[in-house]
Amino acid sequence: MDEQEKLIAHIEENHTGERAYICPYQNCDKEFLYNIYLTKHIKYHTGEKPHKCTHTGCDMTFAQLSTLTRHIKVHTKNKPYQCTDTDCNMAFSRRDALRTHTRTHTGKKPFKCTHTGCDMAFASSSNLTEHTRTHTGKKPFKCTHTGCDMAFASSSNLTDHTRTHTGEKPHLCETCNKGFTKSSNLNAHKKIHTGEKPYPCPICEKRFTEKGNLKKHAITHTTEKLFECPHAGCGKTFTAFSSLTDHALTHTGEKPHLCPHAGCDMAFARKYSFTIHIKTHTGEKPHLCETCNKGFTKSSDLARHERSKKHLIKVAAALALAQGGL
Repeated sequence: MDEQEKLIAHIEENHTGERAYICPYQNCDKEFLYNIYLTKHIKYHTGEKPHKCTHTGCDMTFAQLSTLTRHIKVHTKNKPYQCTDTDCNMAFSRRDALRTHTRTHTGKKPFKCTHTGCDMAFASSSNLTEHTRTHTGKKPFKCTHTGCDMAFASSSNLTDHTRTHTGEKPHLCETCNKGFTKSSNLNAHKKIHTGEKPYPCPICEKRFTEKGNLKKHAITHTTEKLFECPHAGCGKTFTAFSSLTDHALTHTGEKPHLCPHAGCDMAFARKYSFTIHIKTHTGEKPHLCETCNKGFTKSSDLARHERSKKHLIKVAAALALAQGGL
């Protein structure tokens, strides 16, 4: 057998496209072509993070060397991949991140959900993978903190959650040096300094710094409640499926969300209430008033603040000042 025949035989035997290496962890649907990728993946379940950042003052650790390499660029601020879209000054440390970002301009969403009756599509394969788990209910990424049984559909959500235990806020605002647990919270915060509100409501023209806040606001314009509680004798209906899910726990009495902080035995039926409670330990106030920059733990507290007479006077004063400068 000559060298070419050996190569062909090797390819046919080892590169069939079959994903033979399956993750052994329960509720994890990951499969891999090669054992080396499975070995790397398992570290996400075990919590093993042998690769430590050596930057002064940074104690971040990572499961993969490649992830550490990407992280180091946060310190060097090296972002060579610049978006070429007109009026967009975004830049990225990785080429694949730029590719995904570019789709926000083109509107392309090549990764489509194959679940029956679902027509959702996504700009990245990772977002599709996370979305698919909303159909399967799989949450393979489990918190390893003692006394915490939280699990998540994505490793990034687990990372964000872990910071509620450690108090770590690695994402710093370059303008005011305020720290955040998530990069998305930092990006939203930055718009307070720039005054940017790119998400307008198509009904009332109110504008928002975050797409999520626009979605929450949009519900205020509809009275349609499509989700009905199936519990016998309960006719309650809800505008959002997540609200129905939370409500269902009031019938069972189940409180699956336990506070992991030492000396605190609080438990909650709703994840939202749990998240709000955790912030009383961390001091985090992610809901910021876009007029006076005051922070609130709950979005409802922010809404109450925005309706207050004192706040409305400040808004009127700001508008008068802006008009006077024209």
